[in-house]
Amino acid sequence: MKIKKKIISVLLLLSVAFTAFVFVGNAEEKSDFSVSLSFPEIAEQGDRIDVTVTVTDITYVPFEYGQGILGASVYLYYDCDALSPVDESFSAVTPSGWDSFEGTSQRGVWALHSVFDGVLSNGAVNDGDLSFTVSFDVDKTATPSDVYLTVNNCEGAEYSEKSLAYFQSFNASAYCKEKLTIIEPRILIPKDESTFDIDRENFIIYSELPSLDYASFSELFSIIGGDMTIKAFDYEVTAENGMNIPNGAVISVYHKNTGRTFTYTYYLLGDCDCNGDVNVSDLVSLKYTIVKRIPVEDHVLFSMDLEKDGAVRIADYLRLKMRIASK
Repeated sequence: MKIKKKIISVLLLLSVAFTAFVFVGNAEEKSDFSVSLSFPEIAEQGDRIDVTVTVTDITYVPFEYGQGILGASVYLYYDCDALSPVDESFSAVTPSGWDSFEGTSQRGVWALHSVFDGVLSNGAVNDGDLSFTVSFDVDKTATPSDVYLTVNNCEGAEYSEKSLAYFQSFNASAYCKEKLTIIEPRILIPKDESTFDIDRENFIIYSELPSLDYASFSELFSIIGGDMTIKAFDYEVTAENGMNIPNGAVISVYHKNTGRTFTYTYYLLGDCDCNGDVNVSDLVSLKYTIVKRIPVEDHVLFSMDLEKDGAVRIADYLRLKMRIASK
């Protein structure tokens, strides 16, 4: 009896050791899947963007009892100071019969948790079998900058043909990090980049097209937002009065997404007498200013500085002379 008990004990010990060996061996195996992120490269304050996370490079393991990934938790980390997930925007793609749900308990993290239905042929075997999409609002007060979205810490279960068990759990680290650049709304977009130069940091529009009134200016720009107003020093330029936009005019556009009004100063290069046109009288005025070294106000300085180098020099005079001569 004692010998029989010893034999049973040895067999049990060998069984445990063998099982441990199999478990450890399979624990060392790592899934070689990865993840990808899809969303716009650039977004404006107040925009809504769709972010899609897709599991890719899934290992296909033909096996008598099943194949592929049998469950996963995929985590998306986002900048919660700049992005806010849209309620009920979550949608997931999983194999037939899977249960899936989103996780939002932790601020700054969104997750797809998915569980297969026990049918061994329902594994995820192709790229795109596992993915989810969440919509985010770009905060209206977000600072224009680069923010990052990251996916990592994927975990789940997959089959391994080297395992005596039907499937083994894994905790693989699939990592992906992509940049989203947030910008202030580009409310004024020139249809012809060669005729306008926009300094968006300092909110300045440089024009090389003389004699622009409200209507002609509107035709040359895609104006995104609400109503546009153009104010000169003591009057307003409207579509009705047909006045030219003078040098130093203030152009304002209301942007409904952010609730803000963006204001640009308009400088007509070469309009040295600030009458909304460029002609020989401006050339005379510029020459006189250079020769006599007469100080001028800022709005005139910007117009005379055709080289845009911060100084009024003979080079500006020569450039203006060429422009007038080519008319």
